[in-house]
Amino acid sequence: MGDPGSQSERAIWKSSEPDKFNESFPVLESWLNKCKKEHSCPTFEPQPLLRRLLCISNSGPRVKLRLMEQESNKRGLYAALSYCSGLSSDFCTTRGNYHEYLQSISAWQLPKTISDAVEVARRLGFSYLWVDRLCII
Repeated sequence: MGDPGSQSERAIWKSSEPDKFNESFPVLESWLNKCKKEHSCPTFEPQPLLRRLLCISNSGPRVKLRLMEQESNKRGLYAALSYCSGLSSDFCTTRGNYHEYLQSISAWQLPKTISDAVEVARRLGFSYLWVDRLCII
């Protein structure tokens, strides 16, 4: 987010240390709020939801995750993770684990990149996250 060359155009998660994550988060929130206020794109209006999304539920101090199949006309907001995961086929939805993932996905199994994306989406108030490795079979 942000305009190239602007002061806010900088990376914020150079470290995976929890303190750095917490220190950097207000910067991300300010970028998102600025985008909501100053840009006319429909990004923050409910959109038709994709067929499969990760559902992020807060249950007390723990986050619960599961794969969710959407109704065709359901609308809402979701975040998306786009990244290069390399050639590894570890941790993805398959026909073999599909029904298990509809019930629950163990957060401790998540690769760090996906785990971080879940935390960012959750803290920004998103209930849904699209991750290609988990939402495409």
